[in-house]
Amino acid sequence: MRFIVFFLQIQLFLYADYTLKELQKISQQSDNKIYSYIKKENIFGVLQWEQQKSPQDFMFLPGVSSISESTAKSIKNWNGKYLFLDIKKIDDKVARYLFQWKGSVLTLNKVAKIDHITNHLLNWRGNYISFNGIKELSVKDAQCISQVSGAISLNGLQKLPSNIAEHFQYRSGAVYLDSLVEIENNALKFITQNNPSVLSFNGLKTVSLEFFTIIKKHKGTLYLNGIEKLQKHHFSKWSGKKFYINGLQHLSSENSLHLSYWRGKELELRGLHTISHDSLNLLSKWQGHTLVLGIKELDSSLAKILQQWLGYQLHLTEVKDMSPATLSHMVKWQGSELHLPKFAPSTSQAMILKNWDGNRLFLAENTSLEVKNILQKFKY
Repeated sequence: MRFIVFFLQIQLFLYADYTLKELQKISQQSDNKIYSYIKKENIFGVLQWEQQKSPQDFMFLPGVSSISESTAKSIKNWNGKYLFLDIKKIDDKVARYLFQWKGSVLTLNKVAKIDHITNHLLNWRGNYISFNGIKELSVKDAQCISQVSGAISLNGLQKLPSNIAEHFQYRSGAVYLDSLVEIENNALKFITQNNPSVLSFNGLKTVSLEFFTIIKKHKGTLYLNGIEKLQKHHFSKWSGKKFYINGLQHLSSENSLHLSYWRGKELELRGLHTISHDSLNLLSKWQGHTLVLGIKELDSSLAKILQQWLGYQLHLTEVKDMSPATLSHMVKWQGSELHLPKFAPSTSQAMILKNWDGNRLFLAENTSLEVKNILQKFKY
């Protein structure tokens, strides 16, 4: 009898029962943690703003390590959009209802195995699901994932052999694989076969010379934020729209030339704190829409080159100050949006800035009210 009672207590611990109201209360008590969680997990930057705007659409449950079938039924009927679960295991009964939930984002980053619930996983119809706790995929797992709706994050996956990657060839949703430190060319061919909207390989420190040739038909977004130095790559062969290489610390003239021929829309180089005049001169000929640079010091000669770029939106994320000569060149830039998040201009600098003909100007948060009044013609 004592053994039976003990067994039932264990079962209750493994499959904790919560009502929807109890879960929401736990989530409310964790509101101060969700912002840092979203930032740490690098989910979507827009979610940080969304959570502040519509907190009722979020359920963040960092202390809930297990849920029962009845709790999963309650979640199924919850009309929120973003669910962040810390449960370590999902049994068949829980999975049956959890993946029928009609939300947008579901994170299950402590779940390490999914082979026993793949039939239920196919019921997921949201925009994004995350299994960052998975270190290795079986063929059965890969076959299931190839059919999962929307974006999938497998940022804990440490290797992706070709026989597993071949099952990704039918996926068009975004794929996040940020723990891979290398990827075979054949595996890369399979992953890009059906033109996924996003490819994220932030764990790669280098890529093969064939990389951009292999992905040349990919028309989406590419994240290579772990790359610190590029070889002689021919970016112009790639058809992608957005390229994030924020870990890059050096940009050669040759790579600047190849980037200038690339026909994408958005290029981010936040880690590029210095750049030569030759490289910037070539990069300024790129005909994209949005350019993000991490240059820390912008002298007048660099500004004179940069003003020639014909894009729409320019971000100088690290510039804290500019001389009158530098500003005089920057106000000649013919773009529409200028982002200077660390620059709080003085009144004399603002008097020069107001001569810029653009539409939107974004400055540091500590910009004085006097300067804001001088620059009030710009939309913020």
